[in-house]
Amino acid sequence: DLGDEKGPAPAQASVVVQAGILEAPEGPIEGVVGQPVVSWSEETQRLQSASVSPQGTAWLLQLTMDDDNGNGSLPTSYRRWWHCRIDGLSGGTVLSVRIENPGYTDIILPTWSLSTDGVTFTPYTRVPTTATPVYTGGRHAFTLTVPAGVTSLRLAKYFPYTVTQKDAFVAGLAGQAAVRSVSLLGNSWQGRPIEMIELTDTSVPDFGKRRVWINSGIHPAETTSYWVVEGLVDFLTSGDASASALLRGLIFNVVPMANPDGVFLGNYRTNAMSVNLENQWGSPYNSSQPEIVALRTELEAFMGTPASPGVNPVEVVLNLHSTHGVTWPYHYRHTSNPSWHPTF
Repeated sequence: DLGDEKGPAPAQASVVVQAGILEAPEGPIEGVVGQPVVSWSEETQRLQSASVSPQGTAWLLQLTMDDDNGNGSLPTSYRRWWHCRIDGLSGGTVLSVRIENPGYTDIILPTWSLSTDGVTFTPYTRVPTTATPVYTGGRHAFTLTVPAGVTSLRLAKYFPYTVTQKDAFVAGLAGQAAVRSVSLLGNSWQGRPIEMIELTDTSVPDFGKRRVWINSGIHPAETTSYWVVEGLVDFLTSGDASASALLRGLIFNVVPMANPDGVFLGNYRTNAMSVNLENQWGSPYNSSQPEIVALRTELEAFMGTPASPGVNPVEVVLNLHSTHGVTWPYHYRHTSNPSWHPTF
């Protein structure tokens, strides 16, 4: 523990972590006990490197952000997601955290998930408001005190949402009367499934029903979209009178995670090939990205052709995103009208 009879640890001692592997200095670090260890090998976690060094009675953690897939050719503005794990902790330890190389200046209160055994972790919650980051000198800085009994924690810019969470959510829909099917639209570059949930009242014929398409997570770290989908599906399967009325007249097709590779890899904006999938919709028929092909093919099947139009074509498409800069729900209307402008 810091501050014991040995006094503060020497400022020159440090450990550097790169590519998720701990690189320790030669020999023991004199006077340092219980040094934190930073890693980022779990789902949705991403850093470029990290260093840990004593800072008086605290530990200085310098967490350097990485580009999606480590691809330095991507715009700086894509460097907006960080997430890691910190082990070797004890209650009362002070962590002075520096987020280096960020691609954003917005002040976002981080989240953490705590563990007393390094195996079982609490749900993510916001860190105390006393740890609100300060942006200065091109970095975000904040200080945390490890709660009593905590030996490990996961720390993220915002609430993470994992592929494992999505899989558990979809599996949990089995047996729900409002869920007509869960179908596989295709697979990502790395072979992860892209599913579609269809919800309607199956006791009512489809003739005359109107179809609503919803997809979330085309930008993987815009995690509020996943919880919107979970909340919507939970509502539609709740038996609430309003939900039942919607299901009698509508067919909902919900893609809960359109970019599973990006999520798993801890990317902010792109898939496993460093492609911003949202931009592919500008010319979707030229896209070879399997995620876009999967969604496009299903949408086309619903719409049909001029000669053979779909029986229940899609009338509303909701493409769910998140933003840093707006503090209220908002929508942006996609249109083929080149003269359209949101202020007109």
